[in-house]
Amino acid sequence: MDQELTFEHHKKFYDQLLVPRGEEAEAYARNQALTMHMLSVSQALLDYVTRLIHNARNLKSKEAVYYMQYGAGRRMMMMLNAFQRITRVIWPERTDPLSHEDQQQMSIDINLIYMNISGVLDNFAWCILYEKAPELIEEVDRKQIGMFSNKTVLKIFDERLKAQLMPHKAWSKELKEKRDPVAHRIPLYMPPTVLLPDEVKRFQELQDQHMQCAVNLDFEAAEQRFEELNNIGRLLPCFVHHPEDDPIPLYPTLPTDIANLLDVARITDEFIYNT
Repeated sequence: MDQELTFEHHKKFYDQLLVPRGEEAEAYARNQALTMHMLSVSQALLDYVTRLIHNARNLKSKEAVYYMQYGAGRRMMMMLNAFQRITRVIWPERTDPLSHEDQQQMSIDINLIYMNISGVLDNFAWCILYEKAPELIEEVDRKQIGMFSNKTVLKIFDERLKAQLMPHKAWSKELKEKRDPVAHRIPLYMPPTVLLPDEVKRFQELQDQHMQCAVNLDFEAAEQRFEELNNIGRLLPCFVHHPEDDPIPLYPTLPTDIANLLDVARITDEFIYNT
């Protein structure tokens, strides 16, 4: 484990997990709401991917089909699989620490999702350009093509489409703040556990013992220490960029970002297929 969240550094987030006596019902209701939101977004993503593949056949431009079916379609299928893996392993009320294997896979999946949300938006923009304004392909700066690019695509879209997209522009900016570090600096990380002050010392001791047992080729003892490491602390469903940054709650952040993407997809489909 290369980064555990300590109590001192993220106390305000850990406090969210400590349910005061008498408030268990409120915490249960909150977790149920988060779970229902997560499940509804997962189903909506599955439904949209199915429709996307079917509807892409109706596009007139071969290049538009390429970007919609093989670009957005493949990306969203990968996102669906990653989202389903995350939600099967980490549900809103889970408190058991993640195993090393699960933590690694969850970190891979959260990075995959945020990289591909941005990629899907770019695929939509290219699809619109080829389907609705192919005569402008040679005039635009390809590096500036995007659903929320003021320099190119927003100048091409009609006023009705721009009006529908504008409520999502602030979200697109927030998305870049998650995606850009993934692509260019530090990837997202899913912490396996949160440690209370009295657990930090024990955790460090077990880490040292695990390494020493491995060096001494005492693999049975090393495995025992590793199992103990995997059971210290409590899971905080969140993800982070830099270890000094505040963690981002997994729920409702991740389902909400996917839901925003699906709303942009709905707007895109309406413009492509019905205008």
